[in-house]
Amino acid sequence: PVREANARVFGRDEIPAYDFGAAKYIVSFGADFLETFGSATEYQRGYAESHGFTQGREPAKHVYFAPRASLTGLNADEWHAVAPGSETSLALAMAGVLMQQRGGSVSGMPSVSVEEAAKATGLSAETITRLAQEFAAASPSLAVAGGIGSQTATATELCAAVNLLNYAAGNVGQT
Repeated sequence: PVREANARVFGRDEIPAYDFGAAKYIVSFGADFLETFGSATEYQRGYAESHGFTQGREPAKHVYFAPRASLTGLNADEWHAVAPGSETSLALAMAGVLMQQRGGSVSGMPSVSVEEAAKATGLSAETITRLAQEFAAASPSLAVAGGIGSQTATATELCAAVNLLNYAAGNVGQT
């Protein structure tokens, strides 16, 4: 799903490299990057660098959205138990908040309102908006999706939505 989503969104049939160490805000949509997702050892190192107190740097905030708490979710600053399969609408709503803030749009990007995402996920609209604004304000940030925990019929759509969220936040080429 990660590779296919990259082909659909960016025209590149590749698995991306994620720089957790450079991120000031990390959002995972079910990707258990500390245990089973991608290059877990490299991601653990980067996460420890960004999420710990190092070189006078404020630790990165870590938010985890998934129906169940994995090792990554248990290490998050905020874990939000969302309804299974609702993560795509959440990522699209967050991307929409960022695009509205910046006065732009992405051609062909599906539109999901914060209210629709709130209904689908079980989160409040205020929580979704707050987290989207925090994500946008902490630059560079990083959103990830995919892996064992999110292997559903809509896994590719979720990964594509997270690509759009990273694009809207200006993270492509940064983290």
